[in-house]
Amino acid sequence: MLSHHYGNVDAEVVFNICANLIQPVKAAIQVIKDDLEDGKIYKPD
Repeated sequence: MLSHHYGNVDAEVVFNICANLIQPVKAAIQVIKDDLEDGKIYKPD
């Protein structure tokens, strides 16, 4: 859809980002959140 509306967007690049990169980033963020909640990472008051 992006490449249809925006001719300079490479659909293959967008697909690769969605298929391969978003989920690992979300998982890493969840680990950081869990560590913060468990007190494993210093969180200033």
